[in-house]
Amino acid sequence: MSSKHYGIEQARKILGDLVLEVQRTGQPITLTRGNSRTPIARIAPLENTMPGQTNVNDSEKAVAAADARKRYENNVTTEYGEWGSYGVVTGRTTHVEDYVRNAIAGQVEVDIDDVTTDFREALNEQLPEGVTLNGRIFYGPVEGRPEWNADVLAAAIDAVDFWAIVAEHDNT
Repeated sequence: MSSKHYGIEQARKILGDLVLEVQRTGQPITLTRGNSRTPIARIAPLENTMPGQTNVNDSEKAVAAADARKRYENNVTTEYGEWGSYGVVTGRTTHVEDYVRNAIAGQVEVDIDDVTTDFREALNEQLPEGVTLNGRIFYGPVEGRPEWNADVLAAAIDAVDFWAIVAEHDNT
């Protein structure tokens, strides 16, 4: 399917509407100069263009996040529970940040946000395929849902070398 074409002057007047159309349809819009219909720019869905991304890894993360968001929006995923629901495993913390903060408990000087981000990424790599921790909610596939309980989370946490992550961020 070819994209719609708009002249720059027209697009400037309705830019908000064009962006909403791209979001709604997922189809790019080509911008042209004057009546020539010579393409000079394109408004495209974020997952196709990755503006502002500086390397392949960032782009892959953004695409994965967009894919996860799309699956959630299409009801292909379901909630498996909150981080706090697995209190026996997490020391009764309600957020991953609490877990990290409690584990470190003044032992080293680190940026909690940086450690938390890296811990989340490592934990997501250890979770069963298709299961992710987003915020404090675990999401996973509706179809073929794996057996999910505190033991699965405990195994994923145990598989992450938490202290290696902390060591990477140690400021002492």
